[in-house]
Amino acid sequence: MSKKKDRFQEIGRLIASEKIHTQEGLLENLSKNGYDVTQATLSRDLKEIGVAKVPDNEMGYVYVMPNSISQASKHMSMVNLPVESVIWVEFTHSFAVLKTHSGFASSVAMFIDHAKMPEIIGTLAGDDTILVINRDNYARKDILAALRRLFPGLKEH
Repeated sequence: MSKKKDRFQEIGRLIASEKIHTQEGLLENLSKNGYDVTQATLSRDLKEIGVAKVPDNEMGYVYVMPNSISQASKHMSMVNLPVESVIWVEFTHSFAVLKTHSGFASSVAMFIDHAKMPEIIGTLAGDDTILVINRDNYARKDILAALRRLFPGLKEH
């Protein structure tokens, strides 16, 4: 097995076995287990693997593996976290901008991405703002309707 594959497996094992909320914490655990990598390499690894961060009552946000994301999304939708976190939407050209409560944009963006709506290509998230990239063939009203299916009562800004 290659060093990269070994490292990916170790990252998965660490994330599955304990709550890790920072790259520094993950780097420290990797180092203890003989994997000395830079923060930049770890960041690329996490992106390539598809690791995401989800809300956690104890630690704020923790890393989860891609196979755990759908489980996390189901949990989030059960507690209405994404629905209650969105404040408003505003449109410009081929984009929609969603405003969320501070710290929730990443989780809401993940929720939108995993809904796999044909009207939406993808999202980019900051702390409290999400850029929703719309497909060209859909009008603003179509995008608003799609977002309202996920976030009933969503208001335009």
